[in-house]
Amino acid sequence: MICKTLKAGIEAEFWEWQQLCANITDCDICFYPQYALVSEANDEGEATCFVYQKDDNDYVLFPFLKRRINNLSLFSHLRETYYDIVSPYGYGGYLKSDACTIPMDDFLKVFHQYCQDQHIVSEFVRFHPWLKTQEGCDTGMNVSLYNQVVAIDIAKPEEEMWSDFDRKCRNRIRKSAKEGVIIERDTSPKAIDAFYPLYTETMSRNEASGYYYFSREYFDSMMRLLDGNITFFHAHLDKKIIASIMVITGGAFANAHLAGTDTAYLHLSPMMALFHEASVWAGKQGYRYFILGGGRSASPEDSLLKMKTKFAKETVSFYTGKKIHLPDVYKELSHLKKIHIQQNKLDIQHTEYFPEYRNIRFHSPTYSSAL
Repeated sequence: MICKTLKAGIEAEFWEWQQLCANITDCDICFYPQYALVSEANDEGEATCFVYQKDDNDYVLFPFLKRRINNLSLFSHLRETYYDIVSPYGYGGYLKSDACTIPMDDFLKVFHQYCQDQHIVSEFVRFHPWLKTQEGCDTGMNVSLYNQVVAIDIAKPEEEMWSDFDRKCRNRIRKSAKEGVIIERDTSPKAIDAFYPLYTETMSRNEASGYYYFSREYFDSMMRLLDGNITFFHAHLDKKIIASIMVITGGAFANAHLAGTDTAYLHLSPMMALFHEASVWAGKQGYRYFILGGGRSASPEDSLLKMKTKFAKETVSFYTGKKIHLPDVYKELSHLKKIHIQQNKLDIQHTEYFPEYRNIRFHSPTYSSAL
C-alpha cells in the first residue's frame, strides 16, 4: 500500500492528482486540483490531496485545505506548529476509485495516523450527497446530517423534467417570460462583470456571513483556474441584467454554484427561470444532475430550500464530518480561547462551530479583529 500527499501548487503533483480524478467515473469538479487551488488563492489553506493506493486502479483520495493554526494571532506564540484541515467550499469527502477494494475503516485509520504525524489537530469534511462519500465513515469520525439538498435529474427528457416542477414554479417561469425576461448563456471573460454586483447585493440583502462576501479577485482566480468549467446564465429585462447564476460543471454534475438577483426584480422570479434554462442546457450537454444545493440554514422551513424543492420531488441528505486527531492539543487550544474571551470580557455568540478554537463570531463594540 502507498500513502502520499499531492500539492496542487506543484506542477507534477497537480497533474498526478488531476489524472487520479479523471480516472473515476462521474468525478465532480470539486475533487480536482484546480478547484482546490481556487480556495488556496483565497488564502483558505494549502490545496492538498491525500492518496491511499493499492495499485493504479485501486485507491482512495481526499482533497483538503491545510490551514496553519499558528497563523491565528491568539496562537502565534505556540512553540509547536499545528494545522487543521477542511474540505474546500462545496462538496467533497473521501472518494474511491471505480475498482476500489480498500475498506473505509482501513483508510480512516491510516489517515488518522498521518494527521497525528503531521500535527493536524482537527478535520472538517463536507460530504458529497450524490457520490455518498460519507458511507462507511460512521465508526471513524462524527458524521452528522446537516440539511437536505436538491438536484434536478436532467437525464430525463425535457418534457418530463418540466412536469416534475411544482405547478406554481411552472407558472412563475411562464410569468417571467410574459413579462419579457429573456435568459442568455454567457461564457465570455466579461460575464463576471455582470454577475459580481448582483451576487454582492444578494449577500447583503440576505445578511450573509462575512465568509460569503467573496472578493472580485476570488472570482477572477476562479475564472482563470476553472476555465472551460464555468458557464454563466443571465436574466435580461429591457436590455438590463437583473439576475445571474454561475454554473460549474464536471463529471456527471452541473452545479448552480453561486447566484445573485437585483432586489427590484425579485417579484419576477428570474432565478426560477434561470434554473430552468440552465438545467435544460446542462441536460443537453450530457450531465446527469443539475445541483441546486440547499438553503441558507439547516432548517427544513428555510425559504431558499423551499424554493429549490419546487424543482424536484425528492431531496438528498447532506452530511458533514468532524474528527479530532490530537485531543489534548484541541483541548488546550479551546482552553486558551476561553481564557482570552474571559480576560477581554467578550460577548461571544454560542454556536456549534467546529473547530471550537476557530469560532470568531464575536459581538463586542471593542473587539473588531478576527483571530
